[in-house]
Amino acid sequence: MVRKTVHRRHAPNIYLRRIKTTWGAAPHVTINTLRCRMPQYVVQHSPDGYEWGYGGSGPADLALNVLHRCLPPWCDGCEPVDLFRGNCSEVAFQLHQAFKREMIAGRDPAGDDLLGSDVDQWIDDALGELSAEGYFAADDGPIYPCYAETD
Repeated sequence: MVRKTVHRRHAPNIYLRRIKTTWGAAPHVTINTLRCRMPQYVVQHSPDGYEWGYGGSGPADLALNVLHRCLPPWCDGCEPVDLFRGNCSEVAFQLHQAFKREMIAGRDPAGDDLLGSDVDQWIDDALGELSAEGYFAADDGPIYPCYAETD
């Protein structure tokens, strides 16, 4: 058994807005300020981009990209997971559907703010649950006793 430690970054504030276009209201996601657009670093579910306010593919990719910023490839000492476009850490991939359900799907479809402190708390709680299952530890904040099988 070998201890797996997760090296994480703190989350930025994320602003979910609708921008009027000739085709209607397009989703627009920015970080820290309303002017800094959050790029779609990785794509697994929705090549068309981000969405929120329901449990579909756009919200899944938004969740995956938020976690990708906080839990980048190699942060967990595991091989990155190859996606449709790009790759992400194994821990981000494992957590993104739960993050979508709990933090993205219930957001106001017209626009909402996702505070970095709320994202950080969610990640801490999720890492705590994973460590209780014996998988990951976190190096930022409390150290969770956990171990994973290795070959």
